[in-house]
Amino acid sequence: MILEKYLSKTGQYLENNVDLSAGTIAWGLKAKTRAKENSDFINATTGTATEDDGRLMVLPTLYDELRHLTGDQLFAYANMRGLNTFVQAWKKDTLESYPSDLRKKTETLSTLPVTACGGLTGGLMLAGQVFFDKGDTLLAPNTRWGNVDNVFFKNQQLKEIPYKLVDQEG
Repeated sequence: MILEKYLSKTGQYLENNVDLSAGTIAWGLKAKTRAKENSDFINATTGTATEDDGRLMVLPTLYDELRHLTGDQLFAYANMRGLNTFVQAWKKDTLESYPSDLRKKTETLSTLPVTACGGLTGGLMLAGQVFFDKGDTLLAPNTRWGNVDNVFFKNQQLKEIPYKLVDQEG
């Protein structure tokens, strides 16, 4: 493997012991075959469990509480960009957390729409496990998303070398 010399011990374990080469499409086809062979088998490989007729599978207790809405309205994946009002509120809240002298300059660098993608924290955690060992050092900007600290510095116990992403002059 090309990246082998860069992998952490966890990453080397994953590379040697976890086979994901088939990918999502192959797993989905395997699951469809198994579902046809076994009526008790639930195919949730694409992230959404469905009934035999294609409707989303919904827990009856939740549906009873929220029955005035359809299962698709309640349980389907959200738009990848999120609701525009939420995205605007998120941007405003994030910018307000910056020191006032940097806020205006940072605002010019931040555009809408932003995209919040599902699984970013999990992706960071997996990348950290694959490429870093406890105690390794990570170069990180002084202004960053809080989960960077949570994933890399708190949970994976990496050391930090900070750098200024935005300085007094922008």
